[in-house]
Amino acid sequence: MPKLSHYVSYIGLAAALLFGFMVTVHAGAMFG
Repeated sequence: MPKLSHYVSYIGLAAALLFGFMVTVHAGAMFG
């Protein structure tokens, strides 16, 4: 199932980007 594998990889990438965005916003709120 290459389709499911790609779906999981995209979910992981989106989660990593969202996590990085949340950390950046949190740091900006703390130090801003």
